[in-house]
Amino acid sequence: MTYREIEMNVIQWGEDRGIVQNATAMSQAIKTLEETTELLDALEDIIDEAQGSPILCAYAYRSDAERIMERFKALRPINLTECKSKASLTNAMHRWKTGDCRLMICHPASMGHGIDGLQKNGHILVWYGLNWSLDRSLDLYEQFNARVRRQGQGTPVICHHLYRQSRGV
Repeated sequence: MTYREIEMNVIQWGEDRGIVQNATAMSQAIKTLEETTELLDALEDIIDEAQGSPILCAYAYRSDAERIMERFKALRPINLTECKSKASLTNAMHRWKTGDCRLMICHPASMGHGIDGLQKNGHILVWYGLNWSLDRSLDLYEQFNARVRRQGQGTPVICHHLYRQSRGV
């Protein structure tokens, strides 16, 4: 079975069980504080279990990025999507490559192509919510994962998916 087939099976598994994707306007509207806290708690567990290894985390919405940055501000996380100048991007990549960044977050569209070298210091990916659709964003999903899972990676890559099951509205 190919990697793509496995990922398609994961997506179908979620849809079959009523897993709410992060990407719909309705799911954003019904996201409660409790559900948001559950996702942040799960991310905190992953960070703790990583024992200092850096984590690359994808998000879909600016509101999710703001919550992540606020919750983990003691780690001095980097939002790579917000690196608008060459100097800020160079600084962010330097912090990652030297181990001075335990948590880097970004929107996958800003990571698909052109960012390289992340595999040299990281092997843990987190998708903060299921934020892709089969017809539009599978390429982004695969490209984001490929930022770490590529030639030069000396450690098995771990890819976490944080999502919540619909509780009904």
